[in-house]
Amino acid sequence: MIKKYLLCSVFALSSVIVLAQAKSAKNDSIQKADTNLAKQFTIKVNPGLLFSEQGLSIQYNLQNNFGIMLGAGYNEDVSGNQNFHNTGGHGYTIRAGILQYLDNAKKYYFCFEGFYRKYSKITAVAEHSEGFTQGIDDEVINPLRQNLNSVSVGDGNQVDVYTASAHIVCFDAVMGYQYRKKHFVLDLFGGLGSREKTIHLHEKGYYVNPLDYSIGPFIPYATVQSKTIDNTYVDVKLGFTLGYRF
Repeated sequence: MIKKYLLCSVFALSSVIVLAQAKSAKNDSIQKADTNLAKQFTIKVNPGLLFSEQGLSIQYNLQNNFGIMLGAGYNEDVSGNQNFHNTGGHGYTIRAGILQYLDNAKKYYFCFEGFYRKYSKITAVAEHSEGFTQGIDDEVINPLRQNLNSVSVGDGNQVDVYTASAHIVCFDAVMGYQYRKKHFVLDLFGGLGSREKTIHLHEKGYYVNPLDYSIGPFIPYATVQSKTIDNTYVDVKLGFTLGYRF
């Protein structure tokens, strides 16, 4: 009876050891696969950009600790003012970057990235007495407000109308943390960089704007005048992306 009990105990203990070793080997395999990132392909989306840019980015790891990023998106100006019969503009964004993992677990990384963005067919409306612009995307509003003195915007009795195009170039140095769970990837990141905006304005004419704020007819200018505004800003980047890897 004792011998039988001992045999059963040895068998049970052996089974536990075998199962533990198998589980450990499986975990080691998963951990190894999760840090063996070479040739992995990840599609990412930035929820913070969805209201202004509809697009995706791609991370492709050339090596275990080094990868490249590419992305593209469509941008649309939705800030038009119907009272002035404005039409919004649209544009596109192209993104690129390189990524270097900094630790053995491939969690923390440094990324140098940049993008080029272009808007076209934007209608800008400016009134000097009020100091505001309407019907133009945020990429253009702030530079135009800060440079109202450099453009002809009327005397308060008229609202001048421009068509505008904008070119934005941005470069950022970014530190990030990447959490991976099976196929799903979460990136948390923050960084600083430089953003340069060049805005080309073409003055088309004006709306008569009497003191009672009623809107008169549009009066076109015989000669369209062109103006260019250049601005450089410190770019602050903080956010997260959601991704799926293959």
